[in-house]
Amino acid sequence: MVSLLCESQPRTAHLWLEASSVDAPHADGSPNYTVDTLSKLRDDCSKNDSLFVLVGADAFLDLRRWKSPDGLLQLAEWIVVSRPNVSLQQLQNLKLTPTQLSRVHLLEDVHEPASATDIRKLLGAGSDCSELLPVSILNYIRAHHLYGT
Repeated sequence: MVSLLCESQPRTAHLWLEASSVDAPHADGSPNYTVDTLSKLRDDCSKNDSLFVLVGADAFLDLRRWKSPDGLLQLAEWIVVSRPNVSLQQLQNLKLTPTQLSRVHLLEDVHEPASATDIRKLLGAGSDCSELLPVSILNYIRAHHLYGT
């Protein structure tokens, strides 16, 4: 689905998206944790390169439940996007150190109502979701009977 999304975006001299298999499921079925993905990416980058993770505030608030949360904050800069009904002030509950906090960048003016969790629930309930997803991705989900479609 990431490949389909990348293909649907215009490619310019300044920006293009390219899918990577670094975050693909493991062949043996074992979990592929974000910290493992970031470690692989970090190994492929120079020391001067920066990695960024874009995440909704709702997901970021669960960071302490992720595998190696402190390691995640060392491996990448985090761009945290505001979400409906989630106050960015709640991020204080994560008790981040000043160094960790310096690696978290808040985008408070983005008001994207859709989340992956919500879309999966809507699809499972039989919703069309054509206003939330590109046609190519929606067709892929339907063709592979994902999320109860």
